[in-house]
Amino acid sequence: MTKFCILTAIILLIGMTTLKGQDSLTSDPLLQFKNFIEIGVSLNATRVNTEFTTFGTKKGIYNFEKGKYLPSFDGILNYGWFFKDKDNEILTLKTGINITSKVANLIDSVGTDLKYSESFIQIPLQIGLRQPKKFNTVKNNLFHAIEFNVGLYVAIPIMEKLDLKNNIDQQGSTSFGNYFRFGFIGEFLFSQLNKKGYGNKFGLRVAVDINSIAKFKETKYQLYPYYNSVGVFYVIVNRHK
Repeated sequence: MTKFCILTAIILLIGMTTLKGQDSLTSDPLLQFKNFIEIGVSLNATRVNTEFTTFGTKKGIYNFEKGKYLPSFDGILNYGWFFKDKDNEILTLKTGINITSKVANLIDSVGTDLKYSESFIQIPLQIGLRQPKKFNTVKNNLFHAIEFNVGLYVAIPIMEKLDLKNNIDQQGSTSFGNYFRFGFIGEFLFSQLNKKGYGNKFGLRVAVDINSIAKFKETKYQLYPYYNSVGVFYVIVNRHK
């Protein structure tokens, strides 16, 4: 977790830096735009979230370590739309393509420690509310606001690898046949933007797999871990039209 904490601190320090604006602001600069594109990253702490921690495969029996948080990473590309509600309040709708990674620790039937890695293409659909901060809304010619986004996602597995925990260079055992994942996603973001909509946007991002829907059918030769994750989210590219 040390590396994860260091990377999280770096993200927060980048987000806290102040961007100097050229023009004074009296209202949310995003009111002038209709849609947006955002590219971001999320550094997460992820844990296995499943009722059954023992799984049988062609190569033996495995047990997941449940409850331990491990570092993971999300790459995020979203496209969305603005809907004006009040003078300084904006509703949003966004979707996109996210690449997410998940990891878990396992123990096999003879007591060997293993690492299980997965990657997914995640397609979210989120609605959001953007509101100016009640205090210090405009500071250093930057407009400060908070955003709340909630929604659902479907995720498609693109990589699964079972490998020795202490030897990541060893060729792992790849398993296919894992089915679609469904889940809830939520974001809490803080932004400080200039008149053109450029600036910093960062916050927290939470994702939770829905266990009862994620597995379409039973099969004794497959691994089925589900996950919870919470992470620090930073928007690297923020463009508005």
